[in-house]
Amino acid sequence: MEQLNFTIRDVKEMKSINAKIEPLLDQLEAQLSKTTWLCGTTYSLADVVWTAILNRLNELGFGHFWQNGVRSAIASYFNRLKARPSFKTAIQDDKMPLPMLLSGLSKILLDIR
Repeated sequence: MEQLNFTIRDVKEMKSINAKIEPLLDQLEAQLSKTTWLCGTTYSLADVVWTAILNRLNELGFGHFWQNGVRSAIASYFNRLKARPSFKTAIQDDKMPLPMLLSGLSKILLDIR
């Protein structure tokens, strides 16, 4: 956790984190430009994963990656995700402590140890 806090304050490391996130979001944008959901016309396990990831990125201030006309397919997708009835139950009512969330995201998404 201490390393993640240090990392986020370090400008060079922030650029490195962005460089890791952006290619993933570019791939997501490309797919969502072709389909409503990641695997076609229905919500799938892939969408479940990205629901949590995009929401956490948004909560941590990374929503700029798909707002204001940038990656508009992801912006539309995120709005569809938030409109699902399960979103409030599964995501908005989630009480997982922030340090645990940051630790998990850093290990899984950003490969920070």
